[in-house]
Amino acid sequence: YSLEIFNVSYNSLTGMTPETGQFGHFDETSYYGNPGLCVSLVNKSCGPDLPNVLPPLTNNTSDKDGDRGGLDMEDFLWSFGVTSVVAFLATIAVLAINP
Repeated sequence: YSLEIFNVSYNSLTGMTPETGQFGHFDETSYYGNPGLCVSLVNKSCGPDLPNVLPPLTNNTSDKDGDRGGLDMEDFLWSFGVTSVVAFLATIAVLAINP
């Protein structure tokens, strides 16, 4: 097996990026948004005085409420509630059919 896609962008990672094995084959875009991460695979020095860090990836889409495309709390609670009700009704139906 081989790892073809590797993306740890925006995960608050710190330290040196791995250079061995399959990790040496991924480019710096796999590590965007981690300002504490020293990206040594772009042939730049990662000294203690001036660490090499990637700039945050800019998002060109303009969203009026600043949503990053994630699930907000209201949507999560609605989906959790509906799923809980469906699971409860399914359990009742199974118990009614097989007493």
